[in-house]
Amino acid sequence: MFIKKKLRKRRYFIIDRKLNRYINEKCVSNIQFSRNNFVIINSEVIYSIDLKNILLEEFDGYHFESCDNEGRIYVSKDIPLPEDKQYLIFSPFREHLLYGCININKEIIIPCEYKRLNHFDAQGVAEAKKGSKVGMINTLNRIVIPFEYQSFYGAFDENGLAIVSKRIKGNTKYMFIDRENKVHGVFVEPTFRLHEKEFYLYTNDGLYGFAKQFGRNYSGAIYKDIRVIDEKTIEVSTDGTRYQTITY
Repeated sequence: MFIKKKLRKRRYFIIDRKLNRYINEKCVSNIQFSRNNFVIINSEVIYSIDLKNILLEEFDGYHFESCDNEGRIYVSKDIPLPEDKQYLIFSPFREHLLYGCININKEIIIPCEYKRLNHFDAQGVAEAKKGSKVGMINTLNRIVIPFEYQSFYGAFDENGLAIVSKRIKGNTKYMFIDRENKVHGVFVEPTFRLHEKEFYLYTNDGLYGFAKQFGRNYSGAIYKDIRVIDEKTIEVSTDGTRYQTITY
């Protein structure tokens, strides 16, 4: 006979150098730090650094999600569904919540109008989802990458490239795009397996390139031909006649 144990929700408390507690640990379920603001968040309240002031509470109409290093607080809001879509309220994916972000003065930075909103990166761009598509917006809520993709696979890398998927003529294509939404390569393989350590080939303007492990180590589409020997070995050629062997 198995006895189901009740999982204890993790709680936190803060102490000073003399081990004085500043808040009852039962009051805090999540602690987050930011560069400009230190906030303590639980499911209902955001506290100030000295714990003397409640900066925001759920009576303001927001559900708190997270904060970032710039002091932005990411929130969600219950948005009434259209009458013809009321059935979605039973969805396990929280379809009735829309996301945005505010600051500690309750000023709206991004309205709660997105089905998902990631943190803004160092360039002030964040992935967002609207309807069934994803794109990117800036901190002024202007569209930077159109909402035309199925998924983004990670943030922009050091080369300023990100991998996205898009439905084209009934098929899912995976590709590299830059911050201006220019395509730098479309993957040749029809499927894309996450975290597999093998070579993936892509093409752009009639030339080929390769990437490792779900798009890492982007080399540019600079080869006239690439021959796959096995999962760990390829041969590349810039002229189509002389080949160089590359191993994983």
